Amino acid sequence: MKKGIKITLGTLATLFVIGAIVGPEESNSSKTVATAEPVVKTTGEILEGYGTAMGGECMRDVKKQAKYPSEVDFNWLAGNGMAVYENFDSTSEFTHRVILTREGKWMNGFGNMIPFKARCIYDIDLVAEMIKTTAIEVI
Repeated sequence: MKKGIKITLGTLATLFVIGAIVGPEESNSSKTVATAEPVVKTTGEILEGYGTAMGGECMRDVKKQAKYPSEVDFNWLAGNGMAVYENFDSTSEFTHRVILTREGKWMNGFGNMIPFKARCIYDIDLVAEMIKTTAIEVI
């Protein structure tokens, strides 16, 4: 016995999902069912994901410190780095730390583009999924 469920996807396509009910003549033991293994990431991999996502936030924080924020030019190829520290401060709720470095040039008060190196330090609480900006340093 077969059932049909019709799902309409706008005017472009119609999808038919056909489900079959197994009768008494078929045995369920002869069928193999593929099950997906859960993907378990390590703490380091999770923190690297946070660090990658925080790259844009770091650039915005650096622009806030510039005298002329529209004249900040980040180097996209060199000078970008990330350091991940697991269990950096076990006494704090923000136990992990991610440090991002960005290099580029920005305009000073005389109109000259001068090089800079910035370090953005973020503390992360993986349990509550919270991020705290600890420091934005321009070296």
